[in-house]
Amino acid sequence: NSFDRWAVPAMLLACLALLVACVVTATLPVTKSTAALSIGRSVRLVDGHPLAAERDFRQAAEDDPLSPDPWQELSGVHFARWMRTSEADDFEQAAAAQREAIARDPISAGRWRMLGQLWMRRYEQLPSPEFARAAYSAMLEAVERYPHLATAQADLAVAAQQAGEAPRAREAARTALSLDAANHERGHVDKYLTKDQLAKLRGLAEIDRADSAK
Repeated sequence: NSFDRWAVPAMLLACLALLVACVVTATLPVTKSTAALSIGRSVRLVDGHPLAAERDFRQAAEDDPLSPDPWQELSGVHFARWMRTSEADDFEQAAAAQREAIARDPISAGRWRMLGQLWMRRYEQLPSPEFARAAYSAMLEAVERYPHLATAQADLAVAAQQAGEAPRAREAARTALSLDAANHERGHVDKYLTKDQLAKLRGLAEIDRADSAK
């Protein structure tokens, strides 16, 4: 009958409309967030300072609450502000934003490493066991996720030394030196450690040989 003839197309049309609505609802926040991120990065590039793009990065975080990237950018904004002011609150906002990025992308070694590097800079400004432990803890997480990166092992070695974890510092230093040697053998120029890093790591490795000689 006529009802049956129109019922199936009507149901298919309704399903199609629902599918389109779901796709639009799901992708629109991502699209808006990506656009705000792009604007913020362009503003930062033109202005030459991270602080200029804070509003756009906040908008991106609001548009897509699940994305780690706006929070990563906001961490950089707050860190830049802390570098100018040395205010503890500015640093805490940088670290908090980095933790928000990690919460949305916990398997990323790079995000953990950046958190560790934040705390290492904090420690350089004001040596404190609390800051050293925070850096060391974050670097352990980074290396656990990407153990074969020489620069990450180098960061861990320094963070461990600052935190009073001498055996772990020596182990990470030896690992970093070994990985760097392998990178040189394979011609991975982009992964070479710097001369300053190598000098620091060799110093940590020499501590181990001195202890063994006792």
